Amino acid sequence: MTSDPASAPIFSNAMWRSGSTYLASCFAKSDRYLLFYEPCHEGVGRKPGTARTRDRSRDRNLRHPELEGGYFGSYELTDPETARPLRTLHAPDLSVRSVYGEASDRAIAFFEALDRTARATGKSAYLGFCRSGTQTARALAEMRGRPLHLWRAPREQFASYDWPRNDYFMAGTVLQLAFSRRYRPIARMLAPALFASPQLHLARTVPDRLTRHRYRIVRAAVAALDPAQCYALFYLSWLICF
Repeated sequence: MTSDPASAPIFSNAMWRSGSTYLASCFAKSDRYLLFYEPCHEGVGRKPGTARTRDRSRDRNLRHPELEGGYFGSYELTDPETARPLRTLHAPDLSVRSVYGEASDRAIAFFEALDRTARATGKSAYLGFCRSGTQTARALAEMRGRPLHLWRAPREQFASYDWPRNDYFMAGTVLQLAFSRRYRPIARMLAPALFASPQLHLARTVPDRLTRHRYRIVRAAVAALDPAQCYALFYLSWLICF
């Protein structure tokens, strides 16, 4: 728990294509904050190498600004309490399983390690692009963190997803909804064939640490969505996040 409100971690809650990477790049230039970019991303827990670099590649034309030290460089820092690299403390459920629910105990412990590490360097932790406000609610309360919500007009944001040419963002949205006990029934009503598909069922059986394989499994099914269904699922996600 952080005692000084001025040094409390900032949780930047956002969706894809909301300007979160640009804002993170601004905080990265500040001497006051230590940026932990995309703490929920499935690539955070992997060792540096080709597989992790591929997660932030330009293959999908994400149009992101470059970040000094790389997107996941700060996760190579050592947690002062456990003496372990931060990436080894990452909670795999953060990527998809708990995005529209409450973060797990392991996820909270990971967030706390980021906070400790930042404070050990004399800075405040800026967690850039947490995937929804529902997932970080518990951490905000227990760590007395500061929330920052990024909002973008939904139709403009959906257009920026560039679906179906870009097969990443909607695949992630569908996966997040598929794991939500509360919102999965609504999503199923919006796209019944998709949520009854063998691809989505198979993706839900894949271990959290292999989330990138979940994307590969569902991409073709998501690309075949009716445009109205696709936007409805996106808009449901937009409402949940805010």
